[in-house]
Amino acid sequence: MPLENPNVVDMIATPSPGQVRLVIKDNGNISNPVERLNLLEQKLETYMNHIHSSEFMSEHEGIQAEDITIAIVTSEPPTPKMKAIKTFSASSNPEFSVAVEFDDAVGSARNRQFGGAENAESVEVNLSQRTLRVILFLLTAGAVLSALAGGKNIANAKQVRDSGKKTTAILFGDKASEGITRKKIQVSYSAVVDGRSKVLKKKFALSSTQLESYKGKRSLPIHYLEGKPNISYVGEEVEIDYLSPILGLALATAGGFILFKMLKK
Repeated sequence: MPLENPNVVDMIATPSPGQVRLVIKDNGNISNPVERLNLLEQKLETYMNHIHSSEFMSEHEGIQAEDITIAIVTSEPPTPKMKAIKTFSASSNPEFSVAVEFDDAVGSARNRQFGGAENAESVEVNLSQRTLRVILFLLTAGAVLSALAGGKNIANAKQVRDSGKKTTAILFGDKASEGITRKKIQVSYSAVVDGRSKVLKKKFALSSTQLESYKGKRSLPIHYLEGKPNISYVGEEVEIDYLSPILGLALATAGGFILFKMLKK
């Protein structure tokens, strides 16, 4: 019987030998908190009177107050005043009080499903942190690779500048007749490989300055490394890019430091 029937004992259980658990069901039908509290107190009084009855005592001979618990199962969270009830005793015998516990059925089900609100929130935070760590790791790895590639490019550019060959590259492709109009171009050029002339085709990405210099032209100077003609650079002079590897190294260092701090937590 629900809370609306204060004169009825809903359920009695014996979870273990010498232990008795009396259950009160609150189906959430009473929305008024004052009425709900009054009905609960009436129901508790009924339960205490039943505990003092000869029928109960004969069934549970020798039982003590500390062996008895009244559990209140609620479909809606109990009010603060309801939760303030930790023990209860009958008005006819105030010295004999038993423990009162609340079981929020909806909250318990939610906790069982999601591991509790705190656990669900913790899982969400952990997943977010894990995702952030993966992203940070990938960015840091990319920065490291960029720094290494930049360092290699500096070494190649210096070698081409000091001992490379210079030739003229010819623009080719569908719009070659229009000349150079965009940063990405395709050219062909003749290079000496093992003492023999060889025609190579390669794509280049021009800088903004180079695009302005060669805009509309169908040829431009190329510097290449003899023996390794694919290592080549556009322009009258070989430009060495020192900035990219420095930025890559700085980003890799910062990312590695942040990742280390996150993993230590």
